[in-house]
Amino acid sequence: MPAPALPASAPVPPRRRIRRG
Repeated sequence: MPAPALPASAPVPPRRRIRRG
């Protein structure tokens, strides 16, 4: 389950998520 979630987050920058919060 964590494997498919990793590649899905790869294309999306996690920095934007921190900026939104």
